[in-house]
Amino acid sequence: MDELILSRIQFAAITSYHFLFVPLTLGLGVLVAINVLVYSLLAISLSTKAAESSSQLRDDFQPLYCP
Repeated sequence: MDELILSRIQFAAITSYHFLFVPLTLGLGVLVAINVLVYSLLAISLSTKAAESSSQLRDDFQPLYCP
């Protein structure tokens, strides 16, 4: 094969790789950041709810019937 054809094939491969994977990586990074933020906010709110109602949960707890 000619040198020019090989360099064009290489350029096409690298360009398509960058066209696909760079936006994918950036998008997944944003998605992970949003998921971590939501998880952190939910964990904080759930832990404060659990701390407030832990005594009520102990009082309302009824064990399952086990013969």
